[in-house]
Amino acid sequence: MGSREGSNDRGGPWCETLETTRQTAGCRRAARERRGDRDVDDERVSLEGSPRSLGTSPLVNLPRWSLRNPVTAGTTIASLVMLGAISVPKLPLAFLPEVSFPQLEIQIPYPDALPAQVEEQITRPAEEALATLSKVRKINSWSAPTGATIDMEFDWGQDIAPLRVEAREKLERIRDQLPVDVDRIVVNSFRSSDIPVLECRIAADRDLSRDYELLNRHVADPLRRVPGVAKVDLYGVEPPQVRIDFRLADLQSHGLDADQILTRLDASSRSVSAGVLRQKDEAWPLRVVNQFGSLEEFKRFPITPDGLRLEDVATVALAEPELDYGSHLDRGRAIGLNVVKESGANTVAVAKRAQAVLRDLERDPMLRGIRVITFTDQAEQIENSLAGLLQAGIVGAILATLLLFFFLRRLSTTLVVAGAIPLSLLAAAAVLYFGGRTLNILSMMGLMLATGMLVDNAVVVLESIHRLSGSREVLPAVISSTATSIIVFLPLVLGGRTEITTWIGEIGRTIIFTLIASLFLSLTVIPLAMGRLLDVGMGKPAQLLVRMAATHQRMLAWTLRHRPAAAGIAFGLFVLAIVMFLPVDKSTFTATKVEAVQLRYEFSDNVNYREAERYVNRVEEWIQPRQDSLHVKSTYSYFGNNEAMTRAYLANGWADDEGARKVRKTLREGLPELPGLTLHLEDNEGSSESARLAVRLYGEAGPRMDQLAEEVQRRLARVDGLTDVVVGGERGREEVEVVVDRERAMQYGLTTAAVGGSVAEFFRGRSLARFRGPEGEVEVQARLADEDRQSLDRLRAMPLAPQGGRGSVPLAAVADFRTVRTPAAVERQQRHSIVSVRGNYDSKKAGEVRARVRAVMDGMSFPTGSSWSFGQGFEEEDATQKEMLVNLLLALALVYLVMAALFESLLHPFAIMFALPFAFVGIAATCFLTASPFNLMAQIGLLILIGIVVNNGIVLVHHIHQLRERGMPRTEAILAAASHRLRPILMTTMCTVLGMLPLAIGGNHVGDVLYYPLARTVMGGLVASTLLTLLLVPCLYTLLEDSANLVARVWQGGARG
Repeated sequence: MGSREGSNDRGGPWCETLETTRQTAGCRRAARERRGDRDVDDERVSLEGSPRSLGTSPLVNLPRWSLRNPVTAGTTIASLVMLGAISVPKLPLAFLPEVSFPQLEIQIPYPDALPAQVEEQITRPAEEALATLSKVRKINSWSAPTGATIDMEFDWGQDIAPLRVEAREKLERIRDQLPVDVDRIVVNSFRSSDIPVLECRIAADRDLSRDYELLNRHVADPLRRVPGVAKVDLYGVEPPQVRIDFRLADLQSHGLDADQILTRLDASSRSVSAGVLRQKDEAWPLRVVNQFGSLEEFKRFPITPDGLRLEDVATVALAEPELDYGSHLDRGRAIGLNVVKESGANTVAVAKRAQAVLRDLERDPMLRGIRVITFTDQAEQIENSLAGLLQAGIVGAILATLLLFFFLRRLSTTLVVAGAIPLSLLAAAAVLYFGGRTLNILSMMGLMLATGMLVDNAVVVLESIHRLSGSREVLPAVISSTATSIIVFLPLVLGGRTEITTWIGEIGRTIIFTLIASLFLSLTVIPLAMGRLLDVGMGKPAQLLVRMAATHQRMLAWTLRHRPAAAGIAFGLFVLAIVMFLPVDKSTFTATKVEAVQLRYEFSDNVNYREAERYVNRVEEWIQPRQDSLHVKSTYSYFGNNEAMTRAYLANGWADDEGARKVRKTLREGLPELPGLTLHLEDNEGSSESARLAVRLYGEAGPRMDQLAEEVQRRLARVDGLTDVVVGGERGREEVEVVVDRERAMQYGLTTAAVGGSVAEFFRGRSLARFRGPEGEVEVQARLADEDRQSLDRLRAMPLAPQGGRGSVPLAAVADFRTVRTPAAVERQQRHSIVSVRGNYDSKKAGEVRARVRAVMDGMSFPTGSSWSFGQGFEEEDATQKEMLVNLLLALALVYLVMAALFESLLHPFAIMFALPFAFVGIAATCFLTASPFNLMAQIGLLILIGIVVNNGIVLVHHIHQLRERGMPRTEAILAAASHRLRPILMTTMCTVLGMLPLAIGGNHVGDVLYYPLARTVMGGLVASTLLTLLLVPCLYTLLEDSANLVARVWQGGARG
């Protein structure tokens, strides 16, 4: 049909078209009733050609099958409902789906060491060995006074188990390159089930750091016996050990060196396998037992030929080690307690059983005065999320049901259509259960999002049956609409695995299961109910709907007559949307719950953990009386040598980005200044990777790198919009260097290595063979007594045994001493040393702040070998944005292909696809008017929109094709199709919008993720696209067709010429 037809045909009034359709449908129904035939004759309304017929597809035959086999159909549906009802109470509840993270963490303990020494002797050799593992993406390492930690990241989808074994083997091969006193190497992998189900603090009026046996027996052991508990960890308290504390004065008086004593002691405490003793026909394994049986044997151990014993120069005792760290909970000393469940165990059940055990502990007389406070309870989080979703789902379902009744005007019909919601959810629950999956915060989110879309198919099928007494007319459109809603998730579910696709794919699977169930039920329950079971149908439309239909017909007719003007108005709306979208917060990772604001302590001088605790007390004393005004419900502090932090947990209603920003501002302005202390406000975790903005500086660790970092800090502190700018990590610490004079050492037959080993054994200590006592195996630790390790004079007087002689010489005789400042820790990424400078900023100004920071950094001159980059936070955000963009483009392509197959046309799908950009009008307006961020959740909402926005267009254009196939002129077909599809389009759109309305309230969240940006994005985009679909899609449909005809005529004319 050419453009001339579109200009001449005006179409009949909407009421006449509707009345004609009703009369035709009524005649067909009356004829069937006279014959006594109640079956729906789907063949009479099937069409061949364009749009494409689905022939004898099983889905197409479902309505006929359900009507011809009502008992079988009814029992099938009842079976699905029964399976769902059985599955729901048995479905395992978990916080996250069972996922193996593609990471390995290697810990190599080396206590009381210098970070530079750890880096050189442990971290670098380990990195070189591990770098040869296959498919390693990143290697990050930290060298600290406690040892080395190396994190390795691999591609998602990698089997971590063999990589863990390979990593352990490679590290064992280089053991001879590591210091001899490196005791153990720990290689850890992580699964989502390793996240503790309970995180608690044990508090009392007294210090519990020396009560390991009490807490282990009366708290940890009962929890370990709970079914489903994998392990229970205590932090801040250590098991007792045999402590051998040498007394410096006694060693000096006897002229002894601790190294000689410990070598003999260690050799005398190890059993040796000595082969096999063969006697006649028997073979006896031979073992030389050489272990200590009691503390008295330790004390009486001879250390010299003249009868001097170990107890004459050392104190030997079984006692808890003195810790050099501690923690506070609401100003009281606290011990950490974590409970981890077994893989596959029901999170809620395990956490509840563990909580019951904790409540029973209150009756234990041994624990009088001790209280256990739960900080994180996954069961509570899951149940709260589930309760919130259930409430939102019930409210949304009620609103959708009321809306359906408003449109359908008959209670029985409304209940049949609304029943698609619980039936589809039950079917999806059955698939989750029998598929071995869990009900977690992501699958809950999928069910929540699907709830608003479940009545779409039922409404369209019902409308078609009511109007034409048949469902086959709309089956291709219904199936294609469901396919587009499903297909947008295929790149996430079936594509390459990344972190984003892993988490969003869980949401997508649940939506797919639910929508497939909805399609099946719509094609069976609705025809069965209308044809066999109930007297259902539609009542007389409300006058409001009649007026809306008449208004829509007039507007559509005007649009078709003034297509350039309509296109201009649409373009103007799109430009306005771009203007409104400019100030919207577009940060990827915003609108999440922020549990706490963290204070990091930076000390100007070296402080031990007791002095650090005094600083913590001063800060806590200031916060405690102001907790209500600060909106802080609790405080938790950690302190150690030269380090401390305080975490202020935010009250309900303030645990988000905006609340945290206000609390930080109040703390920044109000906290008192303490001599020797600088307080830095940071994000919840306080690491350089979790900060809102981090700048990495690459180069060789040392004074020059520290000076560069301080210069970067000074410049970034002047950047508008950037606050709390700090250099990552702790300040460099002063350390004492013992410089051995080789010539003086040679005079006494000593080497530098021997001197260093003796100093290390005196001050860091030495682990000996484990001692098996009445309570089981315990560690044996030998070192200089605490009081003899407290001053430089004691270090100078430390005795060394000269080779081949008697007596001892003081350390000062062979070494000099000096004080230097060294890094408190050395951080490396990809085997390069880095220092991070980080700060906070208003997420709404992310782009501006990032541009200013880049300008500052690009304007600096860096020394040779040094460079900079943004931190991992921005890297992850950029990668996520690119990944989401690729998935969106793939979703668009797949949706287009589905529609092209439906319409047997490459052109007509573009008319529907043009509704997608105009969904942006609604998204921009919603984000602008409600101050909602366009974050990752909103982008997921956009992905969902791609699948459902085109549904209305498919139903409309599909019906236009059908009417034109019957010989109706184009303009009349457009007006008639718009009239016929107005009510189902409005019903499905408004049901989806109302279903998501409870979720659009800002406080709703699943876990730590606030999902109102997603709900608002879907609602705004769907409303705008629906309005534009009803007016602009027909206009674009004619424009595209006329343009194609024009091109064809020009092409044919050129060919003839």
